[in-house]
Amino acid sequence: MIAEIAKHPLGGAAFNLSAAAVRGFARLLVGAPLSGSGGPTLCEYYPLANATGGDCSSPETIAVSLDWADPRVWAAQQDSVKLQGPFYEPEDIASLMPWCSLNASLAAFADQLKDLRADTAGEEEAAIAAQRFRRLAEWVALNGGDTSRVALGVDASGARGLHALGDIPAGEIALAVPLRLGLSIATFRAGRAAAGPTADFARVEDADLLLDALALSYEVAVHGERSPWADHLCLLPRRFGGLPVHASDPDAAALLSPLPNLRRLAAKRRALLQLVGERLAAPALTALPGGRTAMAKLRGVGATAGGGGGAGGGAGNATRKGDLWPSLWHWAVAATKTRSVSMGTEEMRESGGAGAPGEGGLPVRLPLAMLQWVKEMGLVLPLFDLANHAFEGEGSNVAYQLLPAPWGGGLAACLLASTDIRAGQPLLFDYMASAEAEAGPSCADRWLLEYGFVPETADPRRDCDTFHVSAAELAAAVAAAEADEGVVEARLQVSELEARIRARLARMQDDGLPGRFEIEVRHPDPYEAEIADPSHAEHVRQRWAAVHWLTEALRDDGADSAGGGVAGTASTTFVDADAVLRALLSARRKQLAALEGAAQTRKGDGSKGDLELRRGVAAVAAAARRAVDRALEQEQERARGRG
Repeated sequence: MIAEIAKHPLGGAAFNLSAAAVRGFARLLVGAPLSGSGGPTLCEYYPLANATGGDCSSPETIAVSLDWADPRVWAAQQDSVKLQGPFYEPEDIASLMPWCSLNASLAAFADQLKDLRADTAGEEEAAIAAQRFRRLAEWVALNGGDTSRVALGVDASGARGLHALGDIPAGEIALAVPLRLGLSIATFRAGRAAAGPTADFARVEDADLLLDALALSYEVAVHGERSPWADHLCLLPRRFGGLPVHASDPDAAALLSPLPNLRRLAAKRRALLQLVGERLAAPALTALPGGRTAMAKLRGVGATAGGGGGAGGGAGNATRKGDLWPSLWHWAVAATKTRSVSMGTEEMRESGGAGAPGEGGLPVRLPLAMLQWVKEMGLVLPLFDLANHAFEGEGSNVAYQLLPAPWGGGLAACLLASTDIRAGQPLLFDYMASAEAEAGPSCADRWLLEYGFVPETADPRRDCDTFHVSAAELAAAVAAAEADEGVVEARLQVSELEARIRARLARMQDDGLPGRFEIEVRHPDPYEAEIADPSHAEHVRQRWAAVHWLTEALRDDGADSAGGGVAGTASTTFVDADAVLRALLSARRKQLAALEGAAQTRKGDGSKGDLELRRGVAAVAAAARRAVDRALEQEQERARGRG
């Protein structure tokens, strides 16, 4: 009944007039527990309790106290992972999809594989994958798509992906998958009943971006082999290695310590996944049709509800006790975030729904009540998600476009040949082309965060770095700068200088100035280059702010006229902030080179996921080092010009 009300235009509008009252009413009708009016917050999953004093009720306090870049946050999260184990294991996911197992698959495709002569399990698995791909392609074609030009293949590096079945001339469609066949919160089997169970998602920032993971979890746990996407689920990897948010091996996770921007984003996302998984997604799945029984099976007899705990830790202990929900949730997040495309809700409303072969098309199921707060959603498209990445102009041969479905039924996600493609070639498209058209090229660390890999590119705009300046690093930079400038006798010893800088930073913080500074290094912004001579556009972003902060941090509050200056105006060093900035960049370059080497040599736990993460960190460090090299060269040229 509640679902039908939500679908009606007036009912949908009424659902949003009084958010708190309606959410409570909806949750009451579906049998879910009532939650507090404020909803859960990331503050509750912040591992440094002393930073908030245990008070997560004040938005002002939370905004000031939650410093996700604090290295202690990542360290505390990793301590939790050590105690609780990995976020998910491939074996756990395999146990949740028994119809995908080797024996079950051999039985399901017995007629098609009766002449198979496989010497290894790998060959059998490849043959089964080809059969599931064939059946999935038939399903897409029966529901208005065009799959006649693609096949499942393996490239020279061993990566599985989409390959051209025959020659495809430039400008022609290589693949078309109707949007209604994609798996999303608008198309999954319980979409009509989603308004009430998912109402609390609207109260947590960015939680709506994880609705596709809820849909995937539901299809696995509730419908399983009966899901329209059953074959698609079997083709999904059981492990998504390389994602920093799921780093479990201590050695591999420690590699993120010198990368504050990546570490901050990964730490905050861990907390968000933990919050949404236990406080929003688990109750929502339980409240959906068939969800209560499915969740009871996932939790297992004697399982400890709550899974991984509130500090953003893993799910290993919970899994060993029989609770498979945390494993399913984290795997579903990894699968959807690395393989989905973003789609506006209006585009989805024009595109029909999803149904099993012979079931016929079903309408998109997203209730109008949800359209008030779900503006964009992730969509995992069968077959389409098998296409691998290459940047435009650097290897891509197809482009992603939304076009009318070939045989009717709304819009379709299409791969359009951007050049002549020969039979057998892999189909490669730029994953971020549309997003980067508006926001500009994404840095290497962002690729690792979102996709678990760093693509090769010759574009210097993707080489970026962000690093913090501590009192110890600043004191060491001053000493190095004084040595470079030929200062015979420094005003202060390094240990005394560090103590004074530390005290000065504390006073700056009391005065409202940042007590810790981030230096961002990146290729000059094209708009900045338009305003000034491109050769003078800064590689150190907001350089003037960095120089000003360094000048303030090196001010000697204890100076007096006898010591060479007026109290509060003299510097603790004879060199200027420009020289110190050069020394900081030089030290950072050495640190990144060391990180790159460590990432390439550390063995970790030897798992594929660990190897992929270390490979990604090495690529991020290399890109950051290139950016710092350019910035340092620019700073040295500036110094020579002044000389």
